[in-house]
Amino acid sequence: MEDIVPFIAGFGLLITAVVIWSGVWKAIALWKAARNNDLGWFIALCIINTVGILEILYIYVFAKHNCSGGCCEHKTTTPPTPPAQM
Repeated sequence: MEDIVPFIAGFGLLITAVVIWSGVWKAIALWKAARNNDLGWFIALCIINTVGILEILYIYVFAKHNCSGGCCEHKTTTPPTPPAQM
């Protein structure tokens, strides 16, 4: 019986780490889904618990990347065209 106590304590630490890991990724993914108006993704991310796997896929694969402020390298900018003179 005494041999199981360290196992249970270690298992509790593992569960705590997994809950924190999953919660952080879920919060980020839900925030991005809400900002992108992805209602289907938002609902799926709320219901399905995949220990962060679905959330990471949404963030890096499926989400539209918001490039405001020139933060994205893949963004190509064209200078604005001057108004036509009459």
